[in-house]
Amino acid sequence: MTTASHICRQCGKQITRGRPDKKFCDEGCKNLFHNQEKLSELGEIRKIDLQLKKNRRVLIRLFGQGRPDALIERDQLLKAGFEFYYHTHYVTTRLKQHIFTFCYDYGYREVENGRYQIIKAFKESGRPAPGAHDSRTG
Repeated sequence: MTTASHICRQCGKQITRGRPDKKFCDEGCKNLFHNQEKLSELGEIRKIDLQLKKNRRVLIRLFGQGRPDALIERDQLLKAGFEFYYHTHYVTTRLKQHIFTFCYDYGYREVENGRYQIIKAFKESGRPAPGAHDSRTG
């Protein structure tokens, strides 16, 4: 069946055979096009995941350096490579309604202007610490 000429989305060649809505000249072009789309998406996800893991490592290191009630300066977090934009979820404490921002199992909240409290939220069992309500579950 011959159709009006279309252009292949991958290689730019004219498509002169097949269905009128055909987008690729052959299976190879179709596969290459979709594989390139997936690679681009995976690259974006990988970049975000790497920053989340870096944020978690920074929180672990700073959490382990001081007393549990110690406050960490914002500049100290930034100098260690922490990016505030990247986090996994929020948890609100039941008793005082403090909202913590988390990178996996380590969280932080601004207590004073530019000073942050860091906590480890989950017990070894993987359940939230007492007094914490995970906002992901409602």
